Amino acid sequence: MKATITFDLDEPVERIEHIRCIKAIDLSMAIYDLDQYLRTKTKYESDGMSEEVYEAYDSIRDKLRDILVERHISYDQLIN
Repeated sequence: MKATITFDLDEPVERIEHIRCIKAIDLSMAIYDLDQYLRTKTKYESDGMSEEVYEAYDSIRDKLRDILVERHISYDQLIN
């Protein structure tokens, strides 16, 4: 099975859509990297961290994952 997407790069709106498509992998890796950063902060670097800071990191990570669910993006789709 193959899929082909065609863009008219002379059209400004389609040029933007094209850039979004070719940058989708970079964006998904950036989201994954952010999630891993937050995970590291809460799992491995929490010693000496105030409860408020820990909860902020944890809350941001939860919100990031909620947003992915709302957008019907599974976490596995970011890394596979």
